[in-house]
Amino acid sequence: MADSFDSFMRPLSLEKPRVLFPLVNVPLIEYTLEFLASQDVDQIYLFCCSHADQIIDYLESSDWSTNQDVTVTPIVSKARDMTAGDALREVNSKLILRDDFILIYGDVVANIDLAPIITAHTERRKKDKESIITAVFKEALPGHRTRAYHDDTILAYDCETKQILSYDTAPNSKFVEIDPKRLTHSQHKKIEFRHDLIDCGIAICSTDVLYQFQENFDYANIQQFTRGVVNEEILNSKANVHIIKGRYAARVNCFRTYKSISNDVVNRWTYPLVPDSNLVGSTAYRASSNLIYKDRDVKLAQSSKIGEKTVIGEATVIGENSIITDSIIGKNCVIGENVTLRGCVIWDNVTIGSGVTITESLIAENVKILSKATINSGSVICSDVVVGEKHVVAPFTKLMRGKQQSKEIDLGPGGVGRMWAGLVTAPTRDPTYQSLLAATKELVPTEWEIATKKQFETSDSDSEPEEEPAYMPTRERFLKEVYDTVSRTETEGGGAEWTDNVAVELKSLKYAYDTTFLDSSESILLALINFSTSGDMNQLQQLFRKWKPLLDTFLGGPERADDELEILFKMQAFCETNPKHSQHFIAILKCLHSAAIVSAKSLKTWAEEQAMDEEED
Repeated sequence: MADSFDSFMRPLSLEKPRVLFPLVNVPLIEYTLEFLASQDVDQIYLFCCSHADQIIDYLESSDWSTNQDVTVTPIVSKARDMTAGDALREVNSKLILRDDFILIYGDVVANIDLAPIITAHTERRKKDKESIITAVFKEALPGHRTRAYHDDTILAYDCETKQILSYDTAPNSKFVEIDPKRLTHSQHKKIEFRHDLIDCGIAICSTDVLYQFQENFDYANIQQFTRGVVNEEILNSKANVHIIKGRYAARVNCFRTYKSISNDVVNRWTYPLVPDSNLVGSTAYRASSNLIYKDRDVKLAQSSKIGEKTVIGEATVIGENSIITDSIIGKNCVIGENVTLRGCVIWDNVTIGSGVTITESLIAENVKILSKATINSGSVICSDVVVGEKHVVAPFTKLMRGKQQSKEIDLGPGGVGRMWAGLVTAPTRDPTYQSLLAATKELVPTEWEIATKKQFETSDSDSEPEEEPAYMPTRERFLKEVYDTVSRTETEGGGAEWTDNVAVELKSLKYAYDTTFLDSSESILLALINFSTSGDMNQLQQLFRKWKPLLDTFLGGPERADDELEILFKMQAFCETNPKHSQHFIAILKCLHSAAIVSAKSLKTWAEEQAMDEEED
């Protein structure tokens, strides 16, 4: 899968597919393809959707186009707003896979041995044809550097057969529920519950998996499909787990894991996938002491200082008195005098003026940072941006050239670029903003973490939102995602087909968080109430009427009356706990009825039940 089917690495992924992001100056897809080739895989189908043209161009210019041992065949889809499930359905329609196959994302970095996993899967299939998929997991405690913030997996499985009995990627509570009927002692003598596993993005599948995806259009990805198998929504099928220990496997699926896995490559945890293996024929890295790697034609000024865990690409020039440590620098970069780089990732063809300081940030290709500018921790500067002279980029800022989901910003004298607006309103509210910093270090906090913690603890409510904990409960995360979708749609308009596009996005969130259609309806209504100007019932009524066709897709069916009643009680509970809206509760009910979202009958039933409750009290 060359597409990530998520937005965790925006705005960079708006310009370039994630699989072509340079990971320690090598395109990410190279690590995945090299891993598969090392497992004696001779036929690779690469499904491309977003930025497919860039991927095809890269493959045609790479050594894979002439490789005699491995054939890489692109499958290009022109469909928009695809999910991983849609991709598998399209693959199934082409009838190219007739035997068991390895399903892997193109952002996987691994050095594990697949042979025993494939053998175990094959032997299991011989005994039990219902075992259609083996998912590969790796031990990694919550907070582990290669575990994304959005990964909150809890897994239960039979210790003997390795059959998965419960699989939840976003648990709603501290408890895991399993139907006792499925846990008879004769079937499962010993069950293990794990909260220390990450999905490696690798699965061994039978062709039945493709067939089941074709038959079940609700499943948007392999995780949802696996839960469907486990929960017996897909009959006569079983999912199994293989847990690896002592080897390396991880996905670059957010900025946090991008930095962490980059560090692991430099530290040689991923051997033989390390810089001086020179996976791409055009590189010629040589390793020296203190984990310093330099490609050919690097020019270092005599007074420059290169610290440990640093990679410098071909033909890069570093000026006098510059200090570089724990950083990855691409090829053809020009770094001026008195520059300080600490914990940075710098892509190709970047120009950094004299006196610049950059701390724990990512700088994409062709960026220019003019003299005496400062880039603070956690920032992401996209391609072709120019940061002006003496300009200070605040922590966790994302800058880009394009206008999509961005706003104007002053970048100082000579600066060119815009600020990514995205889906979040505060840096600490988005896990991806924690990327290049938090938990990529050891347990000792960095200077920036200490300073930032103090900054948010002492900030006024008018200036910055209060810092949130690293873990946000699943319901809050879901509500936030829905609000971001509603807010973005209302702010940007959404185009003529906004209803279809938003419906796809909201259904994806529903399945991602394993919620109900009623939960989705409630979340949309709460988002509309919060988005509207408090007390402006005309605006709220217009919003309700605009969104009614989409709400009908969630509230339709024979149980609509019950859902409407439940919605009314949920709105009541929301207003009772939110003083800002409590005085407008009756007006909100009138808006819901006026927009035909709830019927007069439902309102009457709600009122009668309220009266009964008051009499009992």
